[in-house]
Amino acid sequence: MKLSAISSKRLHSITRIEESDLKYRLYEMGIYPNQELQVINKAPFGDPLVVQVDGQLIMLRLDEAELITLEEKQLN
Repeated sequence: MKLSAISSKRLHSITRIEESDLKYRLYEMGIYPNQELQVINKAPFGDPLVVQVDGQLIMLRLDEAELITLEEKQLN
């Protein structure tokens, strides 16, 4: 599922980042596959959204969030 479609604040794992000019910008921010990500807040129309990755709060635009594919982490 795409990050742009996430509505829950549960913990997710990044499974893929689409090829794009923005891909390496996301890598520089610490957003890359196998990282845990949590949506902290979303603006009323979904843009922008605030996520937490590795203890950092990062604000992403909807077009950036559309590049990120997630999988919900299962609680043990």
